[in-house]
Amino acid sequence: MDSYIQDGINCVKDFLLRRRKSGRSATVLWDIENCAVPKNMKAEDIVQGLKKYLHRQFNVNHCDIVIASSMRNVSIDNHVQLIRSNVRIKYTDASRRQSADMSLIVEVMNIMLNKPDVNHLFVFITGDRDFRDILVSIEDTYDTLLIYSNKAVPALKYAARFIISWNDLTTMIRYDRFAE
Repeated sequence: MDSYIQDGINCVKDFLLRRRKSGRSATVLWDIENCAVPKNMKAEDIVQGLKKYLHRQFNVNHCDIVIASSMRNVSIDNHVQLIRSNVRIKYTDASRRQSADMSLIVEVMNIMLNKPDVNHLFVFITGDRDFRDILVSIEDTYDTLLIYSNKAVPALKYAARFIISWNDLTTMIRYDRFAE
């Protein structure tokens, strides 16, 4: 009986390994209020560089990027570039406190309910401690990457499986320095 169980475990491991090698999908939840596009960079360069980083480091072949923000937090130029780069912008009410955060958390729950692929990577670009609980909740099932601002508290950083600072990532994108 033990050999049947071991055979089953090996079969599942092989299946998951093949899936990882063939690529994975990712959802990027970008809190643009906490991690704004640097003044000396273009939004479309950030998006392309982020996709390149995720492909090289995490074997991501398909990436959806979602931003929740009020219009006042994104310049017209960046707004146009983000739309051209196929970034989904969820407009929120600037007068309602934490409406952008709640919108991104609802997005995570939607994905978990509609596409429960355990090979999926969730990427959070934020420094907001409000995302700590959702990171802790999904970390056992999904891989999580936190791209954190310099304002991020340590508890937020410890909640994710993988981390990189927003400043480091944007520097790598600016100089196109990605590990092969």
